[in-house]
Amino acid sequence: MPRIVRLPGAPPVPGAVDAGSIEEAVEVAVEEASREEEVLIVGRGAWEAYGEAAWRLRMEGGNFYLLEALDADEEKLHRDGASKLFMARLAYLARRRARDAVLEPAGGGKRVSRRTLLRTAVVGSAMDYTEKPIHDQLCGKKPLGDYCSWCLDACDVEGGCAASAALCGVELLHVPGYSRAGLQDMLRLLSITGPGYALIAPRSVLAKLVQELGNSSPGHPVVVVPVSCPYVVGLEELLALRGLGLEPIMVDDGWERELRRCRESRKTYLETVAADYEGITGASLAIVEAGKAVGLVQEEPGLEPLGDALELLGRGLRPLALAVAKRSGVSADLRTGFTGLVIVDQERCTLCGACAKECPTGALKLREEAEGSALLFLHDRCIACGWCREVCPEDAITVKRAINPAIIDSLVSLVAGEELRCIVCGNPVGPTRMVEKVVEKLLASGIDPEKMPTILMCSTCKQKYSLGLIDEAKVDWEALRRFVQRARARTAAG
Repeated sequence: MPRIVRLPGAPPVPGAVDAGSIEEAVEVAVEEASREEEVLIVGRGAWEAYGEAAWRLRMEGGNFYLLEALDADEEKLHRDGASKLFMARLAYLARRRARDAVLEPAGGGKRVSRRTLLRTAVVGSAMDYTEKPIHDQLCGKKPLGDYCSWCLDACDVEGGCAASAALCGVELLHVPGYSRAGLQDMLRLLSITGPGYALIAPRSVLAKLVQELGNSSPGHPVVVVPVSCPYVVGLEELLALRGLGLEPIMVDDGWERELRRCRESRKTYLETVAADYEGITGASLAIVEAGKAVGLVQEEPGLEPLGDALELLGRGLRPLALAVAKRSGVSADLRTGFTGLVIVDQERCTLCGACAKECPTGALKLREEAEGSALLFLHDRCIACGWCREVCPEDAITVKRAINPAIIDSLVSLVAGEELRCIVCGNPVGPTRMVEKVVEKLLASGIDPEKMPTILMCSTCKQKYSLGLIDEAKVDWEALRRFVQRARARTAAG
């Protein structure tokens, strides 16, 4: 449970530390964060206290990502009760992996010698916590880096930039200042629908921005999404916000002009997430400076929520985002890992099921029935990671980052084939395509499959035959011969 620092204007919170002034709140927040405790500052002036505490921690080499705030003025923007806002912001902080923030040399990755570091009076001038992506290494049970590193490679900075996390379709890249799952929890608790706006803004500008917005009192809901860098919010979240009727507005505080990692985040984001957002919705993503955000939020919003938006949100951000994409009706190639399409070469695929077995998101399934097998594809779950392509023994799979609204919420058959029957008992053996490929490989190796009848037997008969428990007369040798002859003909034909 994070430490709660309560300023005047905040609702009563059990266990909170009451601070009578912003200065007192700063002292408590810095002290707690220095002990690696997460801290939520709430009440009037909370974002001002956050800014001062974050600066102190930064100068002392402390982890300022452990801090979060909720200003009393935000209640005027939501009009939904201080208690609900508090629980929502608390849930958001709980999901952020603030303790995993990476400590690096300040100034964009310049090397700092041990002598320089020891001579530095203020540690914060030499080392700094950054928004560098935290790599989980695992996708399902597979090492992510072995086959899916394009999100890191998309950013021209070693180790990736904040925008790299926005490109990952399943949030296996994290940044300490934001959480996709945290945003989902926050939106669920708020249960707000538009027309309105979602203000995705760096914490560094929120003290002034929230105060100005509170004074202007917009006549529609404005949901504040605090981030360290705005370019970490993925396409899934942006589309989900639209589904709620909350038009996203991203506030850029100008850091990209100062640090290379931030410049690369902006460049990468505009070329990928922002481009896909416009391609699907037909609307440009609003990215503005803090000074222009207030005026933009004052405009009458024109985005209506989906009729079942809150029901979809209950299932997650992704179902809501997919519903928005489906409503758009736009088929397009994508630059992000939001959705992918799997294309299978029907001549090469043997229906072995290796791709379905290894798919980390369950986008591929092998349906095996008495009459035959089929490889099924669920577009909603595919993130174009490419693992199916890597494990396919026949090089039969192509994967592309793309979206096709026509097959959202549908199970599509990519390949179908007959089931081979056992030459002893007649029970299913497996996909005919797969056994044909095995026989062809045996022929290519100079092995005569006609002398290996177990190839065309079910597992039970195969075991019995190996133990000498099946009479040779019960084996359909003619069926075996015909099967092998057809394989010879295919091999000869090339």
